[in-house]
Amino acid sequence: MGFVDFCGVVNIAIDNTIKVLVAEDDNALRSLLVKLLRWRGYYVLGVDNGEKAVEEYNKHSSNSHGSFNTLLFDVNMPYMKGTNAYLTIRELNPKIPVVFCTSFSEAVEPYLNDDLVYLLPKPFRIKDFRELFDALEKRLYENDETI
Repeated sequence: MGFVDFCGVVNIAIDNTIKVLVAEDDNALRSLLVKLLRWRGYYVLGVDNGEKAVEEYNKHSSNSHGSFNTLLFDVNMPYMKGTNAYLTIRELNPKIPVVFCTSFSEAVEPYLNDDLVYLLPKPFRIKDFRELFDALEKRLYENDETI
């Protein structure tokens, strides 16, 4: 069953094969990101810091539904920065892509040479969000070993 989101795009949630772990300490932004991703038909879990992200990644890696195959992390969060959480998870899964959603793009510059690292600068436009995830989704389906 399809539905139209507020951008006028029809989304069809078929099988939730894209599983996104969102780590963002701002409650309103985390809620928005989770909703935008769910509208795309993705399975999404949102947490408020990097430490919880690593914990949830490990928990989901051992369950029958499979682990997350995409990360969407803020950089500056309490307890553990998004970059540190990403590096910890990347040790477990070197093929996992990450989208850093941050207003501190200089903090992720050292990672941007890696083709698995994406940047969504804050504040972002919905159009930019959609274009980034269209490209990422295409890549995930082309390289289906990550799904």
